[in-house]
Amino acid sequence: MPLCLRVSGLILAYGTILEAYGMSNRIPSKTARAIIIGGAGFIASHLADELVENDYDLSLFHLPSQSVRNISHLGGKTVNFHGDFTRTEDIRKVLKNIDYVFHLVTTTLPGTSNLDPLFDVESNLLGTLGLLNECVNAGVKKVVFVSSGGAVYGKVAQLPIPEAHPLNPTSSYGICKVAIEKYLHLFHDLHGLNYSILRVSNPYGERHNPLRGHGIIGVWLHRLLKKKPIEIWGDGEVIRDFVYVKDVANALRLAAESDLDATVFNVGSGEGHSLRELASTMGNIIGEPVTPTFLESRSFDVPANVLDISKINNVLGWEPIIGLSDGIARTWEWMSSEGPEFMPEAFS
Repeated sequence: MPLCLRVSGLILAYGTILEAYGMSNRIPSKTARAIIIGGAGFIASHLADELVENDYDLSLFHLPSQSVRNISHLGGKTVNFHGDFTRTEDIRKVLKNIDYVFHLVTTTLPGTSNLDPLFDVESNLLGTLGLLNECVNAGVKKVVFVSSGGAVYGKVAQLPIPEAHPLNPTSSYGICKVAIEKYLHLFHDLHGLNYSILRVSNPYGERHNPLRGHGIIGVWLHRLLKKKPIEIWGDGEVIRDFVYVKDVANALRLAAESDLDATVFNVGSGEGHSLRELASTMGNIIGEPVTPTFLESRSFDVPANVLDISKINNVLGWEPIIGLSDGIARTWEWMSSEGPEFMPEAFS
């Protein structure tokens, strides 16, 4: 794609020219063929927007039970497939002539994955091994995997957390994410399958399903919309790194387009906010005080998690554009316009 068109796209998306966005080492996306595995989900729907806006020939793969509400606005701009992620035949047929595979499937949550680690392994890890095998057979150029910057590091020895920090997850969810990262490295060594791993902090924004009980910003805003109290596990001094979903989508595309081999990047805001601070920010946005209900702390909640994002900034030129207050305001506006009732089947 001509440079002027790329710059124009960035102006439209972010209102500024991001000159540092690694133009010299990026693969043109004009004819790139990509598929998003888990394509109707929260992050995936914004990634689909990002790829369509940048002229990708895009396919989406999601489960038959998965709602397509998040991607209904795309109309005929994508090719949609339904299938079983763990079924080899279903995966094989959608990888024909695909250049880039974005792997965003996950069937568990950090807070509940320890209740059934076997299901976590069977549905996430084994399914991913089948996907990687089929990627090799299909000649896929690169797999971009969304890992978890909030789950893979565990209790940390330094802040902000660099990619080289030891991986000590405290949940089955995090363990499976680490295992998938290791298998990506193995498939690269054995078969030359290129990959990029993005360890995303705590994404939030429009289209997040607040009824899943995961993603504190969406959950809290929904409770406030329903005039219910918000709940904090512990004393509220836990520190987290929140990143707006459209910034995450942009990082995923840049990672795919980079011609670098076997990369791992943190993706976050690079800033930490306590849960008390988060509640105060929400109160300022909705125009009324927010008084949390405090519950007993949970063993798997690490005290602080803030990602060092200097590597992705230096290598790909990426940085988050939307700040926390602005991002929460956008999410609140979307949630308010959708109305107070969220049906479970309406989201994925």
